[in-house]
Amino acid sequence: MYIVPAFCLLPLLYSLINKDKFSLTVLVCLAFTFAQVFGTNTGFFLKLLYGFMVLLPLSIVILSSYNELVFRRLSFLTLPFSISGIMIILFISFTIRILWIYHVDYGLKSRFRAIYTIDNPKMAGVLTTKKNAKHIEDLYFAIKNCGNQNNSLFIYGHQPMFYYLTNKKPVLENFWLSDKMHQPQELFLKINENIFKTKKWPIIVDTKGNVLGNDGELALQKFLISNNYICKIDKPDFNIWVKN
Repeated sequence: MYIVPAFCLLPLLYSLINKDKFSLTVLVCLAFTFAQVFGTNTGFFLKLLYGFMVLLPLSIVILSSYNELVFRRLSFLTLPFSISGIMIILFISFTIRILWIYHVDYGLKSRFRAIYTIDNPKMAGVLTTKKNAKHIEDLYFAIKNCGNQNNSLFIYGHQPMFYYLTNKKPVLENFWLSDKMHQPQELFLKINENIFKTKKWPIIVDTKGNVLGNDGELALQKFLISNNYICKIDKPDFNIWVKN
């Protein structure tokens, strides 16, 4: 996160100090970089990275225009600085991609196992592992076979894609569950309020992810028992509960 800004700082600062032919472009690009951060709640540095998609090429152009950058008594040869900086950025970027982003389940080789299609028109063109494909298909058809089109849906777990796949309305407006956004008791109180307001009983899917810890599990069971829900489908990786 900090390697790219550190690499860009030197040539951008040099251009501004010396007011060379790139200085106006640098000012415009810096204004764009910082302006696009405002209005987001995903974090300053996370959004700032998108601005460096513009500043990084500009920094490389500036470095290629000079043999060395001189700051009073300090001087830097631009060629070795450029080569070493770009190599470090590429290495770190590639490593992060492999270890963090390009995974499907577990292990570095999981991407190579993602060769299976999913039997759903909304997932056309998506490839995943055999295990994930089976889970998605099983849970999709299980939800479709429970209740009717008028039922809303509540997924207790981090799998909100099934709202989209099943065309069922979430019982909560903010359906992404985390302990920072929902307290278990308040969560199920909101669900009860929605039921009272809409007169519709949601299908409850527990993906067994224990997303809100033991308190969440206790609150879920209390809700199911007090509202006379029955377990209609019991699978190793999910349960589906419907109103009796």
